[in-house]
Amino acid sequence: MKFSIFQNKIPLKNKNHFGCKVGFYILLLGIVIVACSKSNEIVNEQLDKAESLMETYPDSAVFILESIDTLSIKKPSERARRALLLSMALDKNYIDTTDFSILQPALDYYPKHGSPEERVKTRYYEGRIFMNQGEDGLAMKSFLQAEADSINCKDSIALGRLYTVLAIMADRQYKNEDHIKYNIKANKIWQTLGDSIKYLESLLNVLNGANVDSNFQLGSPLVDKCKQGIFKYKGSLINSMPVLLTAYSLFKTKDEFENLMQELKKIKIERDSDKIVIASAYRIFGEYNKAKEYITNDIIVDSLAHYIIKSQILEGVGDYQGAVESYKNYMELEEQRITDKLNNNIFFMEKEYSLEMESMKKLMRRDKIIYVILGGLICVILICITIGLKLRNSQLKRNLAESEKEALNSRVELLQNELSLEKSQLEDLLTENEELFSRTKFLIKERLNMVNGLLAKEISRYDKFAESYDSLVAKIHTDKEAFLNSIKESYSLSHPGFINYLEQHGLTDFEIKYVCLYCLGLRGKDIGIFLEKKSHYNYSLDIRKKLGIDSETSNLGPYVRNLLDTF
Repeated sequence: MKFSIFQNKIPLKNKNHFGCKVGFYILLLGIVIVACSKSNEIVNEQLDKAESLMETYPDSAVFILESIDTLSIKKPSERARRALLLSMALDKNYIDTTDFSILQPALDYYPKHGSPEERVKTRYYEGRIFMNQGEDGLAMKSFLQAEADSINCKDSIALGRLYTVLAIMADRQYKNEDHIKYNIKANKIWQTLGDSIKYLESLLNVLNGANVDSNFQLGSPLVDKCKQGIFKYKGSLINSMPVLLTAYSLFKTKDEFENLMQELKKIKIERDSDKIVIASAYRIFGEYNKAKEYITNDIIVDSLAHYIIKSQILEGVGDYQGAVESYKNYMELEEQRITDKLNNNIFFMEKEYSLEMESMKKLMRRDKIIYVILGGLICVILICITIGLKLRNSQLKRNLAESEKEALNSRVELLQNELSLEKSQLEDLLTENEELFSRTKFLIKERLNMVNGLLAKEISRYDKFAESYDSLVAKIHTDKEAFLNSIKESYSLSHPGFINYLEQHGLTDFEIKYVCLYCLGLRGKDIGIFLEKKSHYNYSLDIRKKLGIDSETSNLGPYVRNLLDTF
């Protein structure tokens, strides 16, 4: 049989057919690549256009972003960018969302792969959604994470919004120092950007914080700037007039206040809040008859300021019966305010506890993994040592092998003893932690039962559901010692270093409990009313001495709360 060297070659006709098929597939692949590239270019152009319209025409930005076919977006970075821009546009259009379906692609991508600006914006809008849900504790956690990511952030608008919302959250938690601090940061940014309205709004917030603390050094230089801004932008800032009037009564003279009142004659004063502040100012200056002109019966504002100011003014003009009646109204509202403030603090404490518990569970899971890995490594090391010793023993004489074996056995026994000791110590540690967690769960359960009862009462309008709350409030007032013990125990669990610090400085058990009430946000006056002790100033003085606080320090409350934050 003859064989040709060309026998296995492809025939010419088949060869041409094969080449055509290959060329067709290459052409088709090229078309697909070009089409995908073109699609990506179109998506990026739409995203760029939406971002350029964000600040001036946010409604147009929403239209563009919603018109993008999400199935055509393949890259995670582009999906994340669209999600973040759409969340920004909805917020700019005052559309409050309560779920994370829109923002989720950004939350999945930017925390690990985003720039500082993208991480700050993502956490900011995550916090805004939590605020819309009423979850202030989780919102604050997101905003603080955004602040931590803002070190190298160059987006001034994003930073201004972040500091503004942090100031709002601080005000909700009665943290006036933080409220002032974040408003000052926001104020500098809005001034640099030339946004006059936001600049003046943040400046007025700083002035309001100075009013709360009667801080002359901080508030006095701001009064004239705020006055000029309010008179210049009456339409936008007229609601801030009470802040300006209060500042004039605290930081300006009587003549300067009268001059302001002459200027205000051009503006008809109709709002009750303005009348109350003006009356308070005249009261401060000793003009009780003028003050009474503004505290009229048609004022319907039901506030602490209204009743206490009215009481003092009526007393000043000799109407003692009216003064007593107003003071009674004031005391009723003050008791309600203290209760609401306590409930608010309990709410934030529960949120903090839940976050701490979640963090502790993560740490325990991590520690468990570490222990398993370490145990595996120890086993591997022991196995390797055993194998090495066996190989070595095989090369030695029988008598040397026996001595090596004895040494190995003693070493293994030593390791076993060490492992047994470590096991015992770990079991003791777990037992102690279990007791700690049980107590923590009890405290959280007690307060959750109270909150659930209040929610059930509000939903059903059935007072019986609030029995757990009523019993707790009654217990607080009837057994104040037990309440003080629970507060101290709570801080011992959440901030043990803080309690140890107080004990090291010689504070008695009662003084530590007294300090814990300050940590809740109460003032010295509030604590005196709650404890029914007129000598609470003496306790405050003793605590100052033991903690080495300068007599010039105006307020013990902010000092101990700042001290608490350091632990």
